[in-house]
Amino acid sequence: MPDRISPAQFDYYCQPAGPQGLGFCVPTKRFYPEKDNLTNSYYVAAPKGFGLNDLFSAVTSIFGKREWNNIQPVQLNARVNNSPETNLFDVTGLLPPIVPDSNMEVERYPGPNCFYAVLKASGVLEGDKPRYIDELELRYYLTRHFRPAGPSDTVNFGVIVMFMDAPMMSLVRSSEPPIGSIRYCSGSTEKRCLPREGVHSSRFDPPKGFFFKKPNDAGSLPVSALYEGGTHAAITLPGGFVFQKLSWGWNDRYESVPAEDAMINVENQAYDRLRWDERPAKVEHLRYTPVFYKRGEKISYPQNKALEIDAAVKGRFMMLFDFYSDVIEKCEDIKPVDFPEKRLNLITVENVWAVLKEFEDEAIKAAPSNLLFMDEDIAKAYLKLRSLSWQYEAFKETYAKSRARTYQEANEELKAIYRRHYLGDPDLLWRETVLHFVAGGVTEDRAKALATEAMKKIAEEARPVIDSASGRVDFRKIINDLASVERP
Repeated sequence: MPDRISPAQFDYYCQPAGPQGLGFCVPTKRFYPEKDNLTNSYYVAAPKGFGLNDLFSAVTSIFGKREWNNIQPVQLNARVNNSPETNLFDVTGLLPPIVPDSNMEVERYPGPNCFYAVLKASGVLEGDKPRYIDELELRYYLTRHFRPAGPSDTVNFGVIVMFMDAPMMSLVRSSEPPIGSIRYCSGSTEKRCLPREGVHSSRFDPPKGFFFKKPNDAGSLPVSALYEGGTHAAITLPGGFVFQKLSWGWNDRYESVPAEDAMINVENQAYDRLRWDERPAKVEHLRYTPVFYKRGEKISYPQNKALEIDAAVKGRFMMLFDFYSDVIEKCEDIKPVDFPEKRLNLITVENVWAVLKEFEDEAIKAAPSNLLFMDEDIAKAYLKLRSLSWQYEAFKETYAKSRARTYQEANEELKAIYRRHYLGDPDLLWRETVLHFVAGGVTEDRAKALATEAMKKIAEEARPVIDSASGRVDFRKIINDLASVERP
């Protein structure tokens, strides 16, 4: 077999995994069983004569402890990488469902990204629909559910690999990873320095200079206590493969690829996404250093009394976070061509950012690590809305890039669209206004009456904003002024 092959030449791509000559095989394309007579299964390949009973102990070294009834022998002999006939065992049931379900697929809307893919595959985001995860939300979950891999660990199945580039290498003090660690550098085939078998091959040392300060008795941590994010994240599969999503873009696929190809594919996709007249002469591959995180026992941080939120205040924020998250998630049906007519009201977008800012000022107090020491429900609700607010920005950018215009022309068009439709959908604005009163403690019947008055004031104040294409309506002040009349 050649040292490097093009996976596109094969239906499945196999690399060595574990002892006794086993291999792990991933599908190289998306199959449609009714047409291709092939499935999107993942296989362990074993030498001919290797039986199911022999497989149980061997698979332990590849996957760790798993439910053995999820292993299905396949009545099929196949040639794997020009080797003699090989027995294949279907181990798809041992993988997180997102891996076989999404491999070589794209989402039907922009937003879901590499951070979503790894958190979903690790089991942290059970039940969440595909969405954007921003770096702060990723760091929160890493710190709560993972730990940096150390010298006694091996990089095996289910480890998050965070690729750090030069400006973000706060965890990497030296210019080179220490001897014995897994290193990654992209570029030409001959110069890659992550060995093909690297991800599963040996133990490794954490980057030099890494340290983690445990919480003290007072329950406070410096901002740096949240684990670092990175440029890109993937999660390890057996056999030196990783599972990843290339980016948040509409056409950026999920894929299972050899680890040394992970960042090359990401960079190439970013290059392809550029307008033809903005592309450099060639892709300049950068150097990345991987930082590894293993899933561990969930860490319960002591709640800090100074960060406790009054029950009524918490209830208000939870209602607003849930409402706005639901509104943005429903935007998944917006296609670029529909954006001018189906986009959210600009005043709604402004209110999303205002609610997030209010919570940050009142509760987080400029220290993101405080999220670890406050009520978990509200911390997660805040982080979800924060990520979704950026997902909505992805919808705007996708629309801006969907037509043959310069970015300046696209931005001018977006500005005109939003100013023409500042108040936009009256039904959404009505529901939003009523909710703000209810979240503030006003009864629903009275909230509807106050909302009628508020809508008049909002329309009045919006007129000069729309005419001048500048400024904004102080929605919160209107709500507070009318609500204050209700309070004794």
